[in-house]
Amino acid sequence: MKKVNIALIQAGGVGTRINDDVPKQFLPINNKPLVIYTLERFQNSSGVDAIVVICLDGWQKSLRGFCAYYKITKLREIVIGGDTGIQSIINGLSFLAEHYPRDSLVMIHEAVRPMVSVRIIEDSIRVAKLYGNAVSAIPCVDEMLSSQDQLNTGELIPRDGLYSVQNPHTFKLEKLIWAYNSAIERGLTNSLGTAVLMHNLGEKLYLSLGSIKNFKVTVFDDIEIVKAIISGGE
Repeated sequence: MKKVNIALIQAGGVGTRINDDVPKQFLPINNKPLVIYTLERFQNSSGVDAIVVICLDGWQKSLRGFCAYYKITKLREIVIGGDTGIQSIINGLSFLAEHYPRDSLVMIHEAVRPMVSVRIIEDSIRVAKLYGNAVSAIPCVDEMLSSQDQLNTGELIPRDGLYSVQNPHTFKLEKLIWAYNSAIERGLTNSLGTAVLMHNLGEKLYLSLGSIKNFKVTVFDDIEIVKAIISGGE
């Protein structure tokens, strides 16, 4: 089999911090589901060969319909998510291991980061091909203060050299399978970002392009920001 570049999109979360009956990845923004904005970015990247989505159970049919309507032709499979973030990723990796070569590049990206750009995606691929992995990140621009009680400030942390980690996280499929199997063996069942997991396993990580626009939709106000970006153009 020929190795390919695969986007593995995490759309399995419930999104409890937004008080809505609809999971936030399916919330409509200008009458289009949020997840479709994300998928369109990977669809439009010439560096992406295939898209696999990890989906919240019960929403597979809706997602497949949305993808057909919006012509997400690179979609190869919708995988049901697990009870935890780690289990969801493992479900996705299990499908990939059965259908793609182990040296394929896998870009793990959260569906609720809809403003990822094609430039970010393709730089992630470029860096991963050069160094073996890529983690999208941006330099910290704010002053950083620690606090033990969330009331009083403690140590001032110099921001020079600090980076805020985003998605995508791009690794070879075989490396991801090893890392998530290691997580299960060590009893790490809490949701961990792939970059954090790899760091905890002693892997050296390489930074790729990020953007302040490539933020995670977490609360309702974030949806309004996405609307403003879309309405104003990029």
